[in-house]
Amino acid sequence: MSLGVNRRDNNTASLHGSGAPVSGASLQTQGQPGSAQGRGPVMSPSELLIELHAMEDVVGWKAACEAMDICFNHPELYKSEIIAVVLQQLLDRPTIPSLFMRTVIQAITLYKNLVGFVNSMILVKLIQKKIWTRPVLWKGFVRCAKMMQPTSSSVLATLPKPQLKEVLAMEPMLKEPIDAYLKAKSSGRRVGGGAAKQINVLNAANSTPVPSLPLPRPNPSAMDPSS
Repeated sequence: MSLGVNRRDNNTASLHGSGAPVSGASLQTQGQPGSAQGRGPVMSPSELLIELHAMEDVVGWKAACEAMDICFNHPELYKSEIIAVVLQQLLDRPTIPSLFMRTVIQAITLYKNLVGFVNSMILVKLIQKKIWTRPVLWKGFVRCAKMMQPTSSSVLATLPKPQLKEVLAMEPMLKEPIDAYLKAKSSGRRVGGGAAKQINVLNAANSTPVPSLPLPRPNPSAMDPSS
């Protein structure tokens, strides 16, 4: 199957499938500026990845994940600042896509410099949004927090007691670093949680168009937070 990306006249994005049933995916853009077949402006990398998060209900979880894996297989297009923009914009949506935490986990796996940003800008806001009411996202949240230890202890410590208890039941190994954080905080010592330098997502360059190129089938991803 091929997932094509273009813009309609009303400047909204559309994705469409063609060919065989959904299995391996290839990603391409249509309407390259200056081309004889141009059909309008192409999507920026951030716009494309954001749009793919809305495709799960159309093409299914597997195909949507494969398409997003292809994006992550092209770090020359999807730099850390682009990923930060995507995460921030997805988080600001009224309903967070169910694939969101999968992308967060991929982001901190590929870009260690995003750990501080994810901790202070993403996990904190997810708690404010009561992420535990969305089981798939909640499971991904806990997995992400585990991967980000000890940085995430400062955020986990702010969970309501019932949710913190649930997290510790799911991941008992988190108790020790959280206790250490709380002990250090109560003693008046500075506790930064090891956060990395944060990224200013508002100034990130997210306007680079996606060039037309054939993309390889991605390797299977082991980052499905629902597993």
